[in-house]
Amino acid sequence: DLSQRNPDAKKLTKGEAESVTLRAVLGGWDDWQPDNPSPTWYLCGDSTMTDQPEWPYHGWGQLLKNFAPAGVQIENIAKSGRSSKSFVQERLLNAIECCLKPGDKLLIQFSHNDEKPDRERRTEPWTTYPEYLSLYIDAAQRRGAEPVLITPLARRLYEPDGTLRHSHDPYPDSMRVLARERGVRLVEMERATEALITELGEEDSKKIYLHFAPGECSMEEGLADNTHLSLEGASVYAQLFMKLSGGLS
Repeated sequence: DLSQRNPDAKKLTKGEAESVTLRAVLGGWDDWQPDNPSPTWYLCGDSTMTDQPEWPYHGWGQLLKNFAPAGVQIENIAKSGRSSKSFVQERLLNAIECCLKPGDKLLIQFSHNDEKPDRERRTEPWTTYPEYLSLYIDAAQRRGAEPVLITPLARRLYEPDGTLRHSHDPYPDSMRVLARERGVRLVEMERATEALITELGEEDSKKIYLHFAPGECSMEEGLADNTHLSLEGASVYAQLFMKLSGGLS
């Protein structure tokens, strides 16, 4: 119903309308100017990256728009509970590939759920994990976009001697090898977040994750979650990503 159209929306000429493709529209535009599409960063990942719907949970991708360069569009397709395998099997990667265009970035961060035992999500670190990650690399490169591999965020877990546990081993090493073999950019979030947690110390690092005494959040019993991020943690890690990646220039 054209009578319901936003009166401020750009009116396309006949020539512009004939040149419009679905991929270009979905891929992101600057005020519907076909000759000036916005660069878009598509985020593929899990609950540590996603736009969390419920306070106090936050994903670092949720805060990324606050620190990305001007003119960059952020499309956060990350979903809680997904692994590199289940994200593909739910056809989320297919949907993103339809939208990718030259100049876009495909940010890929999986491991937390690839480590789980269930058949729907489990991948093996030296076989199926890099095989699934390669599907993301291939999808981006087919469309002229840049794939960016991102090692997983450290969990705030400690060994009996007080040192931080490398809870994702050996998945990050597998991703590092794949990045070298495929010649794609790798953003080293695991080691950087481990270093930050260690620097803050066992007590002060709680503010990065979800630590609330009873009555301090919506959960009456309180919360002690060493995987998911607080608002402050998501903001800190989004800024850390931008620093490590050189602003993805």
